[in-house]
Amino acid sequence: MGKIKDYAVGTVNPNDLVTVSDADTGDTKNILASDFAGAVDSSTVVYDGTTSGLAATDVQAAIDEVVSDTTLDHAVYRARLTQTGTSAPVATILGSNTIGNIVWTRTDAGTYRGTLAGSFNDDTVIIIGSNTLSVDSAFVAYPTTNYIEIKTYYVNLGANSFQEQDECLYNTFIEIRNY
Repeated sequence: MGKIKDYAVGTVNPNDLVTVSDADTGDTKNILASDFAGAVDSSTVVYDGTTSGLAATDVQAAIDEVVSDTTLDHAVYRARLTQTGTSAPVATILGSNTIGNIVWTRTDAGTYRGTLAGSFNDDTVIIIGSNTLSVDSAFVAYPTTNYIEIKTYYVNLGANSFQEQDECLYNTFIEIRNY
């Protein structure tokens, strides 16, 4: 199999070929994109070629039950953030939120604040995040006393440059722990 050096971003057509590995033999083979899409059911969890029958909401409920935030020694906020255009990020809360209602705003291109006055302390707050949008973007977050600031950047490795940019948050996971 050849190396993929570069590929264009575009629409996948039903007759395009998708390269996959056979789970039993490890052999590489090509299948039609339409066959691949038909094998994926976004409303259930697929593992080992079989469908578990669990809806995504069932999985989240199970996680919430196993990881009960009431037993933790810190307050926690878990969310997925999505930001488009020049709008403020929209947070989808995951599990229990024991920190409080954080209000998200956009202060400039690629700069966002999650405000909850007097709730954060840079000595006792840990921010865990992951940017899921692209390999061409970066995510940086840091706390102050009254807000968490997030900056997103477009990264151009060829030019060794970083530029603050909107629309880099897409289902981006953030967890804030306040000890």
